[in-house]
Amino acid sequence: MATTITEAARRLPSLLAAASLAGLAACGGGGGSSGAPPVTLKGASFWTPSSDLDQAALRNIEGGSGGNFGSVIYIDDGFAQFLQEQTQSGPDGTNFFQQDGDNFAIVSTPDGQSPSQYSDIRFLRLVYVRGGELFVQDGILGRFTSDTRMALASGTATFTGVDSSEVLTRPSSGPTFDLLRGDVVAVADFDGGRVNVTLSDFAPSPNATFDEVRVNNMTISGSSFRGGSLVVLQSGQPTGDFSGGDFQSSGLFAGWNDSNGTAAGGNIPAELGGAFLAATTDGTVVGRYAAD
Repeated sequence: MATTITEAARRLPSLLAAASLAGLAACGGGGGSSGAPPVTLKGASFWTPSSDLDQAALRNIEGGSGGNFGSVIYIDDGFAQFLQEQTQSGPDGTNFFQQDGDNFAIVSTPDGQSPSQYSDIRFLRLVYVRGGELFVQDGILGRFTSDTRMALASGTATFTGVDSSEVLTRPSSGPTFDLLRGDVVAVADFDGGRVNVTLSDFAPSPNATFDEVRVNNMTISGSSFRGGSLVVLQSGQPTGDFSGGDFQSSGLFAGWNDSNGTAAGGNIPAELGGAFLAATTDGTVVGRYAAD
């Protein structure tokens, strides 16, 4: 499981020093599309200026790679674009590169930084400094299923994941808590165009006021799904917390499975993943997940 936002902020100085020692060459300027490879990867993340979860925003991401997650060479989050011509290997097996002098990015895509059971989905970590401000993103990145194949998907399919979700909270009152290494059950109704996701069985977390998260009724469009609503539960009962205000979610289907018998005809995507953000009067909740 990737490190948390707080840990990323703490580790940034040492990572920057490691990048300097590695002699990374600066790449072209961010924000433009010149020279970018074809888009082969899509995903979503919760984006946090200055590691402040209360300022978080949900961002859709796209990118390209040299054929595998170990050589991601292009990331565009709608705010900054990072482009590298050659993969650089850094601490902990991550790929990283420096750009425009004060822009620094880490793309955490190797198995060591993600749930290792997935072929087409990875957890993403992107950290950079721009204009003197630290930006941190945690989300998912995947080889999205083509629209041609999505048109073949029918029936209902259940995707599951073990130790492959995390939820971070910043309550408006009371102590903060993070729920890590949770399990995932996602049900996709391809005929009805809806996805429901349940995250539960997290590692023990002091101060937690809920132990289960449901993202219900997300709408499928092509290989993506969005929207829906958030419900948090304690011991199987909705708490009513974090239910108002602004809620955003974004996910994608990845890969393809010709033999999965849980859908009519056996033709469904192999995996899915997503990220979500709720900004409410009760505080902020963000999360991400993957399943197959």
